[in-house]
Amino acid sequence: MVGVIPAGGPDFRLGKAKALLDAGDGTFLERAVAELRAVGADPVLVGVDESRGPLHAAVRAVGARPLHVAPDRGESLLSLALDVIRDMTPEPRAQEVHRSGGGDEPEAEGAPGPVPALLWLPVDLPLVQPETLRALVAGLREAGSASPPPALLRPSHQGKAGEPVILHPEWVQVLLGEDGTGADGTEPATNLEIPSDGPAPWAAWDRPLGEWGQAAPSVREIEVEDPGIHIRIRTLTDYRRRFPRVFRRRFQKW
Repeated sequence: MVGVIPAGGPDFRLGKAKALLDAGDGTFLERAVAELRAVGADPVLVGVDESRGPLHAAVRAVGARPLHVAPDRGESLLSLALDVIRDMTPEPRAQEVHRSGGGDEPEAEGAPGPVPALLWLPVDLPLVQPETLRALVAGLREAGSASPPPALLRPSHQGKAGEPVILHPEWVQVLLGEDGTGADGTEPATNLEIPSDGPAPWAAWDRPLGEWGQAAPSVREIEVEDPGIHIRIRTLTDYRRRFPRVFRRRFQKW
């Protein structure tokens, strides 16, 4: 499973990159990376809007991989993450099969390597509980026996969906195709029921995350007791309200 953290860059309202804010037990970035690794995500990719600087260095310091997103070049964090997955997925290999009576069979193509799931945890959701990520991963395992499996799994609290989300490996396989084909250029090997009258699945590359549920052919929501899936830290007011002690230590002089 591949972990992805949208982190952005410096926030002038906060005086620093949001990912570098203190959460009391580490920065927002450190907390997110630790939670992803705790459920088996490897590698962990962090989307940043700078090619160097404090945030870029902090990402490398925690052993994650920074991905510099440049929208002016037509890039999105999802498309860059898919490029990483494409590079790490083994290509089919030719194999020689020997007959018992001597001689060789013609070379046969091996099976392509497995495509991983993608777990997406925005850095501005620092109050998401570890139990929520474990529930999503457990839901992913259970989805393995479903036919078709859900393309996307997301948590829900009191009837309202939130984040983080997991993209099922079969949905990642579909997204890997640049024109609707599979990662190896053939029709995607998937059981997903993709509606022909809906948006093309690969069009979700550059959609905001909130629209993924509309592009995905099927979504499974997992009820959790975690209001943190809805609590984003966007402003100083948000930060002061949710982290009053570290806010006073960081922004107020005594």
